[in-house]
Amino acid sequence: MKTSLQKNPPEGKQFRLVKFFAWASFIVLAIFSFPFSMVLSQEAKEILLTSYQNSALLVGKNLNHQVFQSFVVPIVNRYGGIKLSDSNQYNLMDQVVKTPSRVQCGCCQYLRYRKGVIAYSTDPTLIGQKVTENMGYHQAVEGESSSSVTANIFDLWGWE
Repeated sequence: MKTSLQKNPPEGKQFRLVKFFAWASFIVLAIFSFPFSMVLSQEAKEILLTSYQNSALLVGKNLNHQVFQSFVVPIVNRYGGIKLSDSNQYNLMDQVVKTPSRVQCGCCQYLRYRKGVIAYSTDPTLIGQKVTENMGYHQAVEGESSSSVTANIFDLWGWE
C-alpha cells in the first residue's frame, strides 16, 4: 500500500531549490566582492603612497644633511664659496650625492642654481638648462616639500 507521502519526486527536480540557492549566493558573492576588493586595493595604494612619500622626505632630509656636512662646509672652508663649474667641486658634489652607502632615489635629479638654471644633475646633459617650472618646482623654491606620482590609465583597474 503506497501513500502520497511516499512518492519519490521525478528525476531532476530533487535538488532544484538547492541549485537555486547555490547559484543565487554565488551571484550575490560575485557582485559584492568585486567592488569591495576595489575599495580595499585603493586603500592599500593610498597607504603605500603615504609610506613612499614619508620615505622620500626622509631620504631628502638625509641627502640635504649629507650635502651640507660633506660638501658645503668643506668647500666653503677650502675655496671660500661654491662654484660647481669648478671640476673639483663638481666631482666632490657628485661623489656626495652618488655615494653607494646612501639610499638612492629619484628625488635628487638636479639642484637649482640662480634664476632656474640647473647647476648640478645626476644626468650631465641637463646641466646649464633651464628648470621646468611646475608646481613642484615652485613649492621647492618656497621651501616646501613636494612629491608626485605618475600613473597611466591601467592603474585605475590595477593593471600594470
